[in-house]
Amino acid sequence: MSPSPLLGLVVPGEGSAALALSKAQPLCFQMSEYQTACERILSRLQNLLVELQSMEREDQLPTAELLDSYAVVVTRYLRFLQLNHSKSLIHRVVKNAAVTEELQQLNDNVAELFLKLLDVDATSWEAQWRADRFVQDAVLSAALSDTSVCFREFQSPRAQMEALLTLKFELETRSARHEEEDLKRMKSLVEKIEKVSRMTDTTLPSWFMPDYEVKLQSKSFARGCLGSVYYGAWGKEPKVVVKRFCVDESGMDESIWLKIEKDMAVLFELEHPNIVELIGASHIGVPPYLIYKDAVNGNLRSFLARSERNKRQMWRLLYEAALGLRYLHQKGVVHGNLKLNNILVASNDRAVLSDFGLTENMGVLRKAGIIPLLIALLSDDDTQKLLSIRALGQLAADVDSCETMTQLGAIDLLLSILRALGDAQKEHSVWALGRLTISTVCCKLIVKKGAIPLLVQSLHANSGAARFHGTCGLGNLVLVCKENRNAVIAHGAIPRLVELLQSDNARLKTRVVCTLANLTVDSTNRGLLVQAEVITAFVSLLQGGSEYHKGQATRALGNLALDECHIDAVVCAGAVPFIVNLLQSRSRNEAARALANLSFKPQSRNVIVNEGAIEPLVELLRVGTDNMKELAARALANLALDGDGRRAIANPEAIGLFVGQLVFGSATEEYHSARALANLAVDEEHHEEILRAGAVPHFVAMLKGDADNLKNQAALAFANLTTSAESRNIVANADAVLPLVALLRDGNGSQRNHALRALANIAVDKCRVGIIKEAGAIPLFAELLRSGSEKQKYHAARALGSMGAMGDSRGEITRSGAIAPLVELLRDGTANQKAEAFKTYLQLKHSIIYQTLK
Repeated sequence: MSPSPLLGLVVPGEGSAALALSKAQPLCFQMSEYQTACERILSRLQNLLVELQSMEREDQLPTAELLDSYAVVVTRYLRFLQLNHSKSLIHRVVKNAAVTEELQQLNDNVAELFLKLLDVDATSWEAQWRADRFVQDAVLSAALSDTSVCFREFQSPRAQMEALLTLKFELETRSARHEEEDLKRMKSLVEKIEKVSRMTDTTLPSWFMPDYEVKLQSKSFARGCLGSVYYGAWGKEPKVVVKRFCVDESGMDESIWLKIEKDMAVLFELEHPNIVELIGASHIGVPPYLIYKDAVNGNLRSFLARSERNKRQMWRLLYEAALGLRYLHQKGVVHGNLKLNNILVASNDRAVLSDFGLTENMGVLRKAGIIPLLIALLSDDDTQKLLSIRALGQLAADVDSCETMTQLGAIDLLLSILRALGDAQKEHSVWALGRLTISTVCCKLIVKKGAIPLLVQSLHANSGAARFHGTCGLGNLVLVCKENRNAVIAHGAIPRLVELLQSDNARLKTRVVCTLANLTVDSTNRGLLVQAEVITAFVSLLQGGSEYHKGQATRALGNLALDECHIDAVVCAGAVPFIVNLLQSRSRNEAARALANLSFKPQSRNVIVNEGAIEPLVELLRVGTDNMKELAARALANLALDGDGRRAIANPEAIGLFVGQLVFGSATEEYHSARALANLAVDEEHHEEILRAGAVPHFVAMLKGDADNLKNQAALAFANLTTSAESRNIVANADAVLPLVALLRDGNGSQRNHALRALANIAVDKCRVGIIKEAGAIPLFAELLRSGSEKQKYHAARALGSMGAMGDSRGEITRSGAIAPLVELLRDGTANQKAEAFKTYLQLKHSIIYQTLK
């Protein structure tokens, strides 16, 4: 029996056509707005396969050529899904036209298959395609109109910058390949990102190229300590080389990305026949990468090994490489990793240098064994000492080199030089020690051997370089642990660091403010910092420092405000107006955190509200990152504790955002948004807006949940909301009574207080008394009359007074043992308690209770 022809329908690398189609199904779910169109094509291909199987059973299969055309379409469809699934919003916007065009081609291919294989006319599919296109455009437009969806994928400054440059690349260099509607979407997205990120002056580097411009091979052909190298195809170039650098995004701050951009810009200014031709790059991608032309003859090592003819060209090629190297040095570029593998041979047999400019050569020197030789020279004459210290400092650029130096005794020698020799050697010893502090292992040993007092002394040196490097070393040490921070303060560093904040040296000031900000982390040190008048110095930086200085000063003041005793000093120093202004800068995260801490006290809350903080905080709650939203919600919840704050906050947009965070926010955002709503509900004038925003069902869900902090805020919200009749009605109709009674029975102290107050308010409406009674609240009220706090006794009496208005509740009140504590309240309670007890008496006097009271 011959094998089935359908078994020969194979998708390369995937197996049979049937198996390939089964792999396509989950990919369709990850196609976002294209999902409907993709699933329709999949359904048609599956139906076609079923028809082919039926035709096979009837021995009526079409020709092998037609069957192969089916396998080709399935292959192309699966590759399309594999290439385009799970893409970011930015990628989908810029590739929308290309993806849509390919989808339409696939749709046409499938229609052609139906015609050829089944003689079915698929002209009616055109209407379905137009409908799919309409859905696709509508879903994409909806995603772009929702700011929270847009910024979910690029919350960090790096991701926002990458998105901006990618969009500008398409608008400025590739606009011809886009439809007008897609261009409008891209322009709108640029405006949104610029508004939120404040990156309004971003210029597209002429060499910037998004990663999707190059079709990268899946496997690298070379790998090194700095990255991996891949072949790819770009435009009309069938083969280009892409070097992707290994970076840890979590350890890369904005200054490092700017440094990479600067270095890449230098590389693209280079032009010489003996250096490799660069095509494009991205400094902001993860990872960063360089794209350059392929040298078809490979590297010099493999070229020379290929033939005797090639070997005879060795000296010419080395000479050409030397010309390229001389050109690099003339341009101030260090190659750093020159070897035969990095000398390439182009198609015209010309030598070109590659892999230069961004390569660190410190690891090469370390492996070559130079460190022991340099340490030996530390015991030589003064000139050799100085040169060796400089070289060791240069080599201390990676953790391995630092730890090698430590093992060979470099720290002891550097400290002895720092204690004894002249200013030049001391200056460079401080520098070398500061460089060694990049290693945690070295930090521990440096501290153990007594370096901190010597580094503190360097802050008083005549040499500006010594002061700078001493600050760098101390700055790294205080990051390691609390013990180091305590030691730095104990050796008297704070007054001098505060003085150095007045320096005209911007680099020194940057290191000083960062070090002082890190010293504010520990509560035990904050009082000493305040005594050294660091608050005034930080406020001066807020007034006239750079953007970075302002951010660090705000971070430090925010830390100081963690101690309530320092809040007044920060406010009185005039910090609040400057911090509020930073809510619309790149330091808005630090500003929001500082205001969240400062708003702990009523006096500071008044200042914050008067300085106009509410509007930018609400804006952060709307479009900020998750962390910014948490901080903004905490600050706004604090500010809503006071009447002025509530009046400034309580608008439909802010309340709607708070309710939105109850659904979509993180646990912290949810908690502080619930706090804010509960505080806003203190004023009945805000109840209508809170109800209209739909907060009540979410509060009920919190009462039924497991989180105690959310239960507490939900109960407080109901205690405040139920002071008005309309709110009581909505709360009761939302089935809040049962969970409130459960909280009254099983909750902690504050939860019971809020639940009791809410139930006492709800009981004012006679139609709700039966629900409260059936929920088992009366015995709980009676128990609180007997043993509760003074406030609990008051609200329990209120509740029972309202419950007693209904005849069928009076017997239960009697049986619950409430009579004796009511009598006691009438005799010995506060004025308010007596009033509520008397009201209860009036409600119960026609029952058996009346005789007892008499």
